[in-house]
Parts: sequence; C-alpha cells; structure tokens
Amino acid sequence: NKIYTGGREKDIKRVKDSRGLTAIEVLNELCDDKNPLHLGTFYHHLDYPNGPYGANVWTAVGMVNGHPCLLEATNNVCYGGALFPETIEKIVRHQIRAETIGGVNYIIFNDSAGLYLPLQIRSFAGPSGFDHIMAHNARMKKRRCKLLGIQTGPGVAGGGYRLGNCQNHYIMEGGFEVISGQAIIQGAQGFEVDPAVFGGPWVHCPNGYASGYFKNIQTAIKAIRELILSGSPNNMDRNRIFPPRDPLYDPDELKGILPYQDSYTRPYDLEDILARILDGSEICEITDGRGKDYGKGVFTGLGVVDGFIFGIIGTRYGLYVSREGENKIAGFLSREDLFRMTQFLQHCDQAKYPIVWFQDIKAFESGPQAEAEALLKHGSLLMDQIIYHSIPQMTIILRNASGAGHYAFCSEGFGPVYTLGTTHAKNIVMEPIILAQALHHARGDLIIDGNRFIPVSSEAQKRFEKTLEMIEKDDNPYKEANFGTFNEIIKLSEIREYIKMFLRLTNYEPDYPPERNTYFSGLK
Repeated sequence: NKIYTGGREKDIKRVKDSRGLTAIEVLNELCDDKNPLHLGTFYHHLDYPNGPYGANVWTAVGMVNGHPCLLEATNNVCYGGALFPETIEKIVRHQIRAETIGGVNYIIFNDSAGLYLPLQIRSFAGPSGFDHIMAHNARMKKRRCKLLGIQTGPGVAGGGYRLGNCQNHYIMEGGFEVISGQAIIQGAQGFEVDPAVFGGPWVHCPNGYASGYFKNIQTAIKAIRELILSGSPNNMDRNRIFPPRDPLYDPDELKGILPYQDSYTRPYDLEDILARILDGSEICEITDGRGKDYGKGVFTGLGVVDGFIFGIIGTRYGLYVSREGENKIAGFLSREDLFRMTQFLQHCDQAKYPIVWFQDIKAFESGPQAEAEALLKHGSLLMDQIIYHSIPQMTIILRNASGAGHYAFCSEGFGPVYTLGTTHAKNIVMEPIILAQALHHARGDLIIDGNRFIPVSSEAQKRFEKTLEMIEKDDNPYKEANFGTFNEIIKLSEIREYIKMFLRLTNYEPDYPPERNTYFSGLK
C-alpha cells in the first residue's frame, strides 16, 4: 500500500489539487476494467525506503477501449517525477517489451522535473543514461509501435525531451516542456520567465512540437481512448483460433495445489496447475514421437487462453522412472529433457506460437554420467534455440529457479516479454543450506561424515547457523524483485490474467500470424 500511494499524503493532495489525479489513478481510469496489470512495482523499492517508490515511474499493461497497450506514467507525487537511474532502467525495460512484441500501442503520461541531478553521474550517460530512453523510442517506432505521449505537468530538460519523438504528443493545460528550467534561464540570461508561458501549449502547438492540447486530465483520458481506435487495426479476433472460455476449475484453487509453506520440494502435478489456467481446462501434451516416456522430467504441449493457442514448457516435480529404468528426480534437467524442449521450441517457432515457460527448476543433473552425456553442450544448444525463437515468450517462476536450469527456462537475460514470480518464488544459484555447508566446509568448520556435514565444534556450528540465517534473508521474492529478477510478484490466481494480456499483445499486430492449420493435431 505504501508503494502504490506513490508518496506522502501532502504531496498526493498537491498533485490532486493541480492535476486532478495522481499518475497511478490516471492509469486506472484509462484502462477498460480500471485495473492495469503492473510490472516493476517492487523495482529498487528497498533502496529508497522514503521514496521514490517503484523507481518513480509506473509501468503496466492494460486494455484501452478494447486494444492491448503498454502504459507508462512518471510518479508525479514524489520528487516532482524526477528521473532516477533506476527510473530510466525501468522505462527502458518496458520499452524493450514493446520492441520485442512489435506493432503495439505505447502510451506515456509524462510529468517530470527531469534528471535527479544529485545522481546525474549515473543518470545522464552510461548504462542507465537518459539517452537510452530516446534511442529506444526510435527503436520502438522502427518495430511499428505507436507512441502516444501526454505532458500532464512540468517537463524540464530530459522531462521536456521525453515525448519529442512520439508520433502523437499532446500537452495538458498547465503543463509545459522546456530545455532549461526557470532558475537556469534567469541566472544565465538575466531576466525572469514563466516556463508555463514560453514552454506551454500556446507555444508548442503552433510550432509543431505538440499535436494539440487538453484542458484537463479527464478530457485527456477520454481523448486517448478515442485516439486508440484510430491507430492500428485490432487483429486479435482474427488471430483467435477458438472462442474464449473460462477454466473448469477456479484459479483461486492454485494456492492449495502448489506446496510452499512446508516444503519447496514437495511434488505436485503441473497438469493440476494448467487446468486452473487454460480455457476449458483442456491440456494437449506434445511429445517428439518417442512417446511420453521420453524426457519425462519436463512437460511440453499446447494450451489455449482467451482463445489464443500458445506453447507450454514446464517442469514436472517428483520421482519418475526413466526409459532405462533409472529412478530420477524431476526438477533436475536430463539430456532427454533438454532434447525434448529444444525440439518443441523449433516446432512452435515454425507454427508461430508464443511460448509460456512454467519454471520450478532446481538445476541440471550433475555427476560423471552428466558430464559423459555432455549436458553442458545440450543445455547451451537449448539456450541458443530460446534466442532463435522469433515469437515472444514469457516466463513464470512458480517456486524454484536455481542454477543454470533457470537460464534454460528462459530467464530474464533471454528476453521474455516479462518474467513473473509468484509469492512462492525464489531465484538463487544454490539452496541456502547447501551454500552455507559448502562455505563452512571450505573454511574447515564442517567435515564430511558419509553423506552428512558435521561441525567440528560448537563455535563452528554457531558460525554456520549465522551464515545460513544471513543467506536465507536474501532468499525472498520481494528482495529479488528489488533487483529486477522478477518484473512483478503476482498471486497464483493472477497467472491467467497476465498470460491473457501477453497473448493479446502478441496477437495484436503480429509479424507472423499463427498458423490456423497447424500440424499439431492435438488441438484440432
């Protein structure tokens, strides 16, 4: 609740008195169901405990007059909407989503005092420099995205440039866009000026910088909803293969299916998860011709949400017997699992189906047999195929995301449209207990007795427990979201809604429409 308010009560009152609505309220009013799906809510929220919250910008996806859109609004409640380095990073990540999908609407509400100058050494240039935002605006247009910008308040320096290369750009009465602020002009040129006069709509509409102006925020919201209809053709209905249906089972039941409180290793059936997400609870498992016994540690198949077909790759959990009769633990990727996933990715790429990854992975199998089977090579080939896949992907971390297995399930570095973590999720290289044991064995505090670690003294045991406690504190989804590991922390019951929006975006104006006469026979 503290994050979603955006700032202090007196600052919220100031913004409402001058503009009518705060930035987050604007996004709520703009969307059809008054409920945009936020992304990056917890980005660097721990680094600034007194604000800015949410990196001082709201990024979300939502339906606007029946059209799926990416939304961005600077948090005008805190620090005047100033751009911190983390603000720029969060905006750029959202812009890359639009570039990855292509052809979508991107709506910007700008109310910014420009760069937060005490941190200008980080936010002016370099990896988190403001120039990245300008460059990605151009890249979005190159990918046929439609940029619609509204200046709702001050736009100084970087804040003034923010909307310059949008195809449609409007100023709200009372807003202004200037290269330099009042104090700088007065100090450098020696005369008093009012930026609302020399940089407001009465200047920028006649000079061609802005397309027009709105009297207030309510007028702006109404006009934007109408402008969206005059933009790209909405191809969603054309690309729906089936009529949308609800799952046969309630998505709220997911919290009773995915084990969490007592154990991160307790098995469950992935099909039970999918049955509460997919249309009609219909699941179509796809194998590579060698039967369901091949690659039993993973699930590959097709599903439908909101009438759109998509590929599913997920981890099974529990014990199973391999084709060779070996007892294996699902959640550790074998060579057959990697082969199965790689081939399925190729099939989906040919059929132009987007992919949703359901990740609950421990690691690759390890040991002499794994090295003899060249798992390093086969895992690398799978990661190549993830990058080669030409259709957008998204990743959901249900519970575990550990080791290189996390990379093999389309981690953030491989460019999914968004990476979501449930409230059960944890993203770490190694389990806390194993990491602590390895560290203290190397320091000589623990010795190996058979298959157990034994402390050499009571003091060694205390040091081990202190390290374990420290590591476990970091093993928290909200702390991981602080660093961008997850783009959003969501409830299990929200998984279907995020998948639905992902599929609407990817089917809005796709480069390659999905094949209606697919060679996958299961859904026909």
